[in-house]
Amino acid sequence: MLIAVFTSNIYLYHHQELLSASPVVHFLRLPLQAVFFLWAYWHTRPSLEEKRPPVSKSD
Repeated sequence: MLIAVFTSNIYLYHHQELLSASPVVHFLRLPLQAVFFLWAYWHTRPSLEEKRPPVSKSD
């Protein structure tokens, strides 16, 4: 989803006549997309508990 939105933001930046806004606004949407990529990665990365191997108890 984020990749599709990013490509549409690039398209909108190249065709600014489609949406009446400042060129700066169109340009700032592109780096903002990187923030959303990082935010999505941060929420979906494995937790520390999932990375650790299971501890076996030997008595």
